[in-house]
Formats: sequence, C-alpha cells, structure tokens
Amino acid sequence: MSFDNSGEQGGNPEAGSIRGRHPAQDRTGQDRTGQGSSERDASQLVVDSSGNTGYVEAPTYYDGSAPTVFLAGGITGTPNWQQEARSLLEGIPGVVVNPRRENFPLHDPNAHRDQVGWEHDHLEAASVVAFWYPQGDPPACGISQHETSQPITFYELGKLIGSGKPLAVGADPNGLRRRDVVEQLRHDRPDLTVHDTLEDTMAEARQLIEEIAGAAQPNAGDERDQG
Repeated sequence: MSFDNSGEQGGNPEAGSIRGRHPAQDRTGQDRTGQGSSERDASQLVVDSSGNTGYVEAPTYYDGSAPTVFLAGGITGTPNWQQEARSLLEGIPGVVVNPRRENFPLHDPNAHRDQVGWEHDHLEAASVVAFWYPQGDPPACGISQHETSQPITFYELGKLIGSGKPLAVGADPNGLRRRDVVEQLRHDRPDLTVHDTLEDTMAEARQLIEEIAGAAQPNAGDERDQG
C-alpha cells in the first residue's frame, strides 16, 4: 500500500489506539513536519457533530480509543479508491484510517520513512483491516504493470493472515493479481471471501466493525440489573 518504493506495516500499540504521540511527531517522537505543519495534520482528522472522530489520514496519528478500519491496498499507480471506500463506510461506529495522503511531499527526504512508520503503527493498531486490490491506472499515466502489482499490499496481507485480526478482502476481477489473492487465501484462510467489488468489501468491513463496537457496549439488561 505505501507510496512508490513502498512501505510496510506493524507496531504494537493496543488495538484502536496509538498513545502518547503528537500528530506532528514521527515514531521516534521527533517533529518531522516543520513549523506550522501540525495545523495541516489536524485538517486530516475529521470530527462529526457528535464529537466522534470518523476519519484520519496520514500523516496524522490517531490517538483515540474508538475501533478503527484501516484501508489497506494499492496507492501508487491506482485510482483513489480510498475516498470511495470512505464514503461507503460513512456512519460506522468507529474511525476510517487512510494511508493515502492528499499531497505526498516527495521533496522531503524523511517522508518515506515516516510514511512506513505511520502505516506500520496504524495497521498494527487497527480493529479491522479492509484490503482492496484495485485495477491499476491506464498505462497512459506512465505507470508500468510491475508498479501496479502492489507488492507491499501482498506483504501486509501475508503478515496479517495468521494474526487473528478481522479482515475484509476484495480484488478487482480485472486486476493484475486477483488470481494470486484468491489462491493464496484458499490455502491459508479458506474462511475468507475475496469480494469482486469495493462495495461488497466495505460492506463486510462495516459488518465486522459493527460487531466489534457492539461487543464493547455494556448489555442494557445488565445495566438495569445493577441499578
């Protein structure tokens, strides 16, 4: 998923929360964004009218406790499917975490390292990971077929297959590597459905996050019994 030349994920904060770090700091706690950039970071953290954070975009760090859905999948050489996924997940009882920056600072020598660290931490902390393998942009955009094969997304999926973390997986039927996704999961996670559309993939992600959020709510009958 990461930007060209790619990034990985990992980390080990508690699920749904990355504690003790300002959004303008990298994984080491150092300020890598420059003067005034924290204001730009804050603009990527959207709060709805009820006061619940609904959307976080790299490089802003999410420091809340609500359950999260991490959007894992192609970035370089692919359409901006993440914004469509965000719309499809509107109203979930949690936070959509998007690694695709609106403007990636290619001039910044620290940007790739910081992006990898951000993805590493938020993937590890995610309550649900939604994988989408899109079809690449048309060749006219100058991106080669190799660059749209999304190797880092495969790395991330392989890393999480045995983790027990709830996953929703989908791949465009015309995508370069759909057959690989289907065959690998047939052996390692036969319980997972590889969806054909982004809509179906996000519908499963919504179901998973709703189950997690529901399990975290106190039982209304128990509350009455106690009080």
